[in-house]
Amino acid sequence: MSLSPQKNRLIQFLGHQEKVNSVSISADGETALSGGNDGKIILWNSQTGQPMQQWQMDSRITKVLINDSGSISLAADITGNANLWHSNSGDSLSQLDIKRRQMNFSAVRFVKNDTQLLTGTPSKEIFLWQVDSGKQTGHWQVQLSKNTQNRGAVVYSAAMTTQGSIVSISSQGLIEYWQ
Repeated sequence: MSLSPQKNRLIQFLGHQEKVNSVSISADGETALSGGNDGKIILWNSQTGQPMQQWQMDSRITKVLINDSGSISLAADITGNANLWHSNSGDSLSQLDIKRRQMNFSAVRFVKNDTQLLTGTPSKEIFLWQVDSGKQTGHWQVQLSKNTQNRGAVVYSAAMTTQGSIVSISSQGLIEYWQ
């Protein structure tokens, strides 16, 4: 379905009781996913503003992502929990098997036909996860620029090429490739 812009059209999304921290929109523009300080994750019909699914986590939501087709939803909270759901049914798909406390994501992206999830952190790290099991299958650390005093690096974006290489860009101003 192709969407044509409608001038002066405003749709209000009501449902969160506190500030919204993250929003993701499906590639076709039909659905949107939001997460907020209230721990609520809401899947919206972006044409009507009506909620389609709702989930609740115990802590503030820091990152949400919906895949291109709108069929898989991800939410991560401030304590390091990250859950995946089937968007249409609302059923749980998996929970990422995070081995440490308070892992936050600065970047998230579904890759390999939505079978894997690539995440970046504010602490120089990139992780690859299996969507169906939540198991971590890869881990990389971004490099620090030799011309900086800053010892940290926030991963702003990470992607996977069609050949399976990982590409990232960080706050260090470096683009890196891994095989």
